[in-house]
Amino acid sequence: MATTALWHLTARSLPKNYNTAKNASNMIGQTSNGVTPIYTKNTTNDSPNADLLSYPNSVAIDTTGNRLFVSEYSNNRVLVFNLNADHSLPDYNADYVLGQSNFYSNAAATTQAGMSGPQGLYYDPVRKYLFVADSANHRVLVYDVTTISNGQNAAYYLGQSSWTAAAFPDPPTSSSLHGPTALAYDPARKYLFVADANNQRVMVFDFTTPGNNKTAVKELGQSDFTNQDLDMLIHRPLGAGRTCLRCRKKLFIRFRSELFSRNGL
Repeated sequence: MATTALWHLTARSLPKNYNTAKNASNMIGQTSNGVTPIYTKNTTNDSPNADLLSYPNSVAIDTTGNRLFVSEYSNNRVLVFNLNADHSLPDYNADYVLGQSNFYSNAAATTQAGMSGPQGLYYDPVRKYLFVADSANHRVLVYDVTTISNGQNAAYYLGQSSWTAAAFPDPPTSSSLHGPTALAYDPARKYLFVADANNQRVMVFDFTTPGNNKTAVKELGQSDFTNQDLDMLIHRPLGAGRTCLRCRKKLFIRFRSELFSRNGL
């Protein structure tokens, strides 16, 4: 990680005429005793708490249930913040934690309830599934967050043969993952796109019928499922997304310093 990274999340309101000098309207992750945000603080918070962040990697929002999900790579967890009806923060303390049994632990684990280096998130508002790229465990966890309790078990996993496996076979297979970093989702077809960074590809899983260790229906970036050629189109994909005005049936993939668009998915 770059030494210039900041260990907090800021909220910005972006009207049509916004400019790059606009100040953040709020912030979580760096506060004074969980009460007052401190914009000049950037402490790495490896002693976890309900109001502290360390290497926050990704966010997802439940616009109906008014919840904010934040993945924390170094603390091996996902924090859940309840929001007001207008999606503002009622306070600066998380209400629930996934990946840990409480707010004060941060041990990595390869279990049904544990995580190791979570990165990308995606929330499906229809089925109330939270997808988590559990990168150091080389898998994607799927939580049913209709209701949430601290340290609850995931409902499904992708990329491994069991809840306690963290393998990354070489050569890869049509169901394996190696360091997944980012997620995107097509709610119409229920396709989950996984940026499989260390295998230099994006995996596409059909999650119409939920299940464990599913086989991908296609891959992007390699000639087949067992290839991981660095010289192919995609090299260490770091992001994937489908949210774009007038960009239907397109997947956007970020790798290195480039943005690649794939049509017809």
